[in-house]
Amino acid sequence: TGGGIAYNKAEFIEIIERGLDASPTTEVLIEQEGWRLERIHSCQAKSPEGFWYEQQEHEWVLLVQGTATLQFADEATPRQLMRGDSLWIEAGRRHRVVATDPAPGCVWVALFSKVAA
Repeated sequence: TGGGIAYNKAEFIEIIERGLDASPTTEVLIEQEGWRLERIHSCQAKSPEGFWYEQQEHEWVLLVQGTATLQFADEATPRQLMRGDSLWIEAGRRHRVVATDPAPGCVWVALFSKVAA
């Protein structure tokens, strides 16, 4: 997803464009004390081998466009998500992205909330 060797300018541009297409983009829509709402767009995204998200915030995600596969460290089977599916992810729960759709990709709405002290 974006890697490779370019032997000319056209190949270089193609590699750069492929990498940009595969890179998730995040936009903060609203942020208030203790929470924030983000829009996330990803195309052919996947977590690096051996990498797990382990966030300090709770997260509720809604898949608005596309399909995706997520894996939780405490579950044997990855979860297949389709447009309209949502998940609540407790703070500290290890998870990773196995795959998201190619372009036009996946659009997520994610609500992050701080853990009560």
